[in-house]
Amino acid sequence: MASAHSTAPAQLYLQVSINGNRVPELQPFTQRADGLWASPDVLHAIGFRNAGEGRALTRLASIADTRVEYDAGHQTVAITAPLSSLDLSPTILTAAGLARPPISVGAGMLLNYDLYSTYDPRGATTLSSATELRAFSSLGMLSNTMLSTFGMNSNAAFGATGRTRNVRLDTMWTRSWPDKEISLMMGDTTTSYLSWTRATRIGGIRLGRNFALQPYKTTSPLPAFMGSATLPSSVDLYIDGIKRYNGNLPAGPFQLDGIPTVSGLGNAQVVLTDALGRRTQINIPFYASSRLLAKGLSDWSIEAGYVRKDYGLSSFSYAADPVYSGTLRYGVSNSLTVETHAESASGAGAAGVGAVATLGAAGQVSGSYALSQSGSLRGSQYGLGYQWQNRNFNFGMNTIRSDSAYRDVASANGSLPPARISESAFAGVNLRQLGTLNLSYVRTRYGSDQSNRYAGVYWSKSLGNRATLSASYNRNLNVPHDQTVFIGLSIFLDHNLSVSGSVQHANHETGYGVTARQTASGNTGWSWSAQSQQSPGGKYGYAEADYRGQYGEYRAGVITSNAHSSAYAGASGSVVLMGGGVFAGRKIYDGFAVVSTDHIPDVPVKLQNNPMGKTDSNGMLMISPLNAYQKNLIAIDPMDLPMNMKIDRVDAEVATQAGSGALVTFKIHPVRAATVILHDRAGQPLPVGMTVRLNGGASSGLIGYDGMTYLEGLQDHNSLQADVSGKICSAVFDYRRPANIAAPVGPLRCE
Repeated sequence: MASAHSTAPAQLYLQVSINGNRVPELQPFTQRADGLWASPDVLHAIGFRNAGEGRALTRLASIADTRVEYDAGHQTVAITAPLSSLDLSPTILTAAGLARPPISVGAGMLLNYDLYSTYDPRGATTLSSATELRAFSSLGMLSNTMLSTFGMNSNAAFGATGRTRNVRLDTMWTRSWPDKEISLMMGDTTTSYLSWTRATRIGGIRLGRNFALQPYKTTSPLPAFMGSATLPSSVDLYIDGIKRYNGNLPAGPFQLDGIPTVSGLGNAQVVLTDALGRRTQINIPFYASSRLLAKGLSDWSIEAGYVRKDYGLSSFSYAADPVYSGTLRYGVSNSLTVETHAESASGAGAAGVGAVATLGAAGQVSGSYALSQSGSLRGSQYGLGYQWQNRNFNFGMNTIRSDSAYRDVASANGSLPPARISESAFAGVNLRQLGTLNLSYVRTRYGSDQSNRYAGVYWSKSLGNRATLSASYNRNLNVPHDQTVFIGLSIFLDHNLSVSGSVQHANHETGYGVTARQTASGNTGWSWSAQSQQSPGGKYGYAEADYRGQYGEYRAGVITSNAHSSAYAGASGSVVLMGGGVFAGRKIYDGFAVVSTDHIPDVPVKLQNNPMGKTDSNGMLMISPLNAYQKNLIAIDPMDLPMNMKIDRVDAEVATQAGSGALVTFKIHPVRAATVILHDRAGQPLPVGMTVRLNGGASSGLIGYDGMTYLEGLQDHNSLQADVSGKICSAVFDYRRPANIAAPVGPLRCE
C-alpha cells in the first residue's frame, strides 16, 4: 500500500465517516500529492447530493465548506460537510410504547348486588335491590341486570299492605377480539352516536371497533417534531417546559414521532447537543386534539335490532319494527377526521356527515349536516363548533339547529324530537394567584316553545393546601329575577377530615349549610358524614356511617326534614364462583383475579405493591379491582413463607377481560430440607467449598462457613459423604421436621 508521501497516484480503500456517521462499506479513493480524490459514484455512496457530476474524479478538499481528515495509520477518512450538500437518510425516533399484555381468560360466575332499605315511622317501608349476574369464559361474557322493589304501607285501620315489583334491565352477551380491537354485543345494547346524533336503546346486535381493548394504544394524532443535526447529537424534547423525551441520533435530518403531548395549544422545544458540546434549540408551536383520529385510523360500529321501550318500567317491551344504524369515523390526515352516521326504521330515517379539523395553532373547528325523512316530512339539521385552549385559557362554542320537520329514529319511537336549538359557549382562564374563572352560556329550544337561556360564572381559589374558596352566579336570562348566588368554603384537616360551609341566595331567600366528612385512610375502615341545611322553606339534615370492608360496603343513616325523621340502611358487594371456590368481596366493576397458593393458607398477596389480604384456609384469595386489558402486577412475599416452602415465582403480570376474572396460581409446595452442620473427627468444621453428596447421589451441596450446608430432598433416614483431604468421610442422621424450621441439624461427626 502506498505511503501518504508518495508522488504517484495510489488506489486506497478507506473506512469513511461523514459528519460522524460511519459508512458501512469500504470505499475506493485515489491518493495524489494534493489529497484524496473520489468518483461521483463514491461521493453519492457516502452521502453527497450532486458533487462530482460531469467529471471523472473530484478532490474532496475542493468541495465547498468541506473538511477532510485522513488517517493513514488506521486507513480512515473523516469528512465534515454542510447538510445542504448531503443527502442523508432521515432518522425517525419514537417513544418506547408499552407492549400489549396477553389476556388471561378465566371461567366463572359473578353476582354484584346493591341492597337499600328505608324506614318511615309514619308507616312506609321499602326494600330495593339492584343485581348484576355475569357468567364468563373464553367464549365471552353473558350478563343480566335486574331491579327489584318491595314496599309496605302500615295503616291501623286497614292493616299492612305490600307490593313487590321486579324489572329486567339489560341482558347481553359480549365477545371481544383484542388483537383486532373489535367487540360483538348481542342482546340489550345502544346504537353508536356522534356529538350531533342521539343514541337509542335496542334489543339486537352491535359489532364495532373498541379501542378500550388496547388501552396502551394512542388513537389521537401525535405531533411530529422535525429538524436536522450536523453532527451526531443527543436530543431532548420539552413540552411546555416538561421533558418528555431523551435520545441519541446520527447526523442528518430527524423526526420525533409518537411523543405524547398535551391537549390544546402547546409549545415544543427540541434541544440538540452535538459531539462538540454545542447546543441548538428549536421552538415548535402545535395544537393537539383528542377528538381527532390518527391518519389512516378508523372507528366504526353497525347495529340492528328493535327499539327498547319503557326502559326501567317494563322487562320486555320492544318496538314491532326493526331499526338499523351505522357510524364511521376516519382519520384522513393528522389534522382532519371525517365522520358519518345513518339510521333507519320503518317509515323514518336520518343520515349525515361531519368533520373535525385543527387550524394549526388557531384551534379546532367541527361541522355536521344531516337530513331526515319521516313519512312525508323531510327535515335537516346542521351543527358548527369551535374550540381553543392552552395551559391558562380555554374557549369554545357549539350550536346544533334543526328545522321543525327533522326526525331521528328515537323520535319516531316515542321520544321527543331533537331540540330545534341546542347551543352553548364557555370560557375559562387561570388567574394564577387569583384562582380560576369560568363563564358559561346555554340555550335550548324544543318545538315552538320559547328558548331557555342560562348564563353562569364560577370562581374558585385554593388557599394553600388546606382550604378552597368558591363562588358562583347563575341566571335565567328569560326571567330577570330567577338567579342564584352561591359561596362555599371547604377546609381539609388531618386524618381525612373535611368541613365545608355554604351560603346560597335564590328567589329572594337565603339558605345556609354545613357539612362534615371523614373517610377511611386505608383499604378498609370506617367513614362518616353529616350535613345540616336551613332556609326559610325549612330545615334538612342527615347523618351517615359507612364501613368499607374486605367483603363488602355497608352504610346506615337518618334523615330529618322539617322535624320529620326517617332511617335507611344499605349494603353492596359481590359473590364470585371461580376456581372451585366461593368468594365474597366489594362490588366488581371491571376485572378481578382469584389467587391460589396451592392450598397454603395465610400467604399475603399484593396488587400493584398494595396489600390486599391473605389467602384463606384453602390457600385462595379474590382481589379487585384489576384494570381490564392492562398489566396488573400481583405478587406474594416469599419472606412470609416458611423456610421449607418452595415457590415457582413471586409475581405475575395479569391482564383480564372486561367484567371477567383470571385465575392466578403460585405453585408452592413444602420441601424436606434442612441446614446440616458437619465437623471432622477432631470436632472442627469441614473446610469451605467441599462437595457433599446425599444418600449416594450426585453432588448435593457445598460446605459453607462453620461447616454448614443446605440440603433438599431429605428422606426419613439419610447418609452424607464428603471428600476430606482425599479420604471419604460419612455421617448419618434421621430427618424429622423440627418445630423451628430455622434450627440446623447437628453438628454431625463426619468419619
